[in-house]
Amino acid sequence: MLYDLIPAVIIVSGLIAVVAIAVRKFPALAAIDVGSIPREKQMEVKKMLIENRLLGKLRVSGKKMEDALRPAEIFLKKFFSRVRDRVKAVEDKYRDRHIELIKGKPEVAEQKIKSLFLRAEELSKAEKLPEAEKKFIEIVKLDPQNIAACRNLGYIYLRQKDFSHAREIFEYNLRLSLKQAEGEKADEGSRKQVMFSHLDLGLMRRSAEDFSGALENFLQAVEMEPKNPKNLDLLIETSIMVKDKNLAESALKQLKEVNPDNQKIEKFEEQIKALAS
Repeated sequence: MLYDLIPAVIIVSGLIAVVAIAVRKFPALAAIDVGSIPREKQMEVKKMLIENRLLGKLRVSGKKMEDALRPAEIFLKKFFSRVRDRVKAVEDKYRDRHIELIKGKPEVAEQKIKSLFLRAEELSKAEKLPEAEKKFIEIVKLDPQNIAACRNLGYIYLRQKDFSHAREIFEYNLRLSLKQAEGEKADEGSRKQVMFSHLDLGLMRRSAEDFSGALENFLQAVEMEPKNPKNLDLLIETSIMVKDKNLAESALKQLKEVNPDNQKIEKFEEQIKALAS
């Protein structure tokens, strides 16, 4: 930002002043006695001596100038940091107030959520994860039961290797999906969302090297959809990671039945064979 450049501008201005002073002293530097040096090297040596003396003066003066300006630089950084924090606080307060106002207007809120979702997805694809995170959080503030927004938010944390927040949001999403699947309006879609929530949490746990926890989630997903090749793939892979040969063999047998052309079967067989009985 502009205020980050102010200390640098001050330092550069000071160095320019030092150079100007040094230039006025060129006649004195030029008076160096080089009579004892062979004529063909006089100009070269004189030039070298002038340059060395000038550079030495610049280094000393520049260091003094830098030391003198450091307190001002620190003060300016702290000052603008406080200003930035105050502006952000005002922005957050205004955003939260705006969200509270439109919560009571379902149609407006729905349109706002759609707009935020599109923007969040664009930012996520552009790898602007902190900005995307803010948009998804705004959606969740408007609609705390928005499973899609929570899921995307969880994967943003996962991509940032922020396993603590990823686990928190995926666990929340699982509780939310279980609640919706047990409600009066539960349908096949809501029950399927429970399975997806188990897969999300399992993948997060596996990324965090919590293989036993991941295995529990993948077992739940397979129990819900035992003929789903993706569920079986994840269960086999994780069983091999924890060296559970019996579970891996059992899951592989299921995979062969539901998807005999799966290209991973041969690789899984080799990996399971390598496990100790």
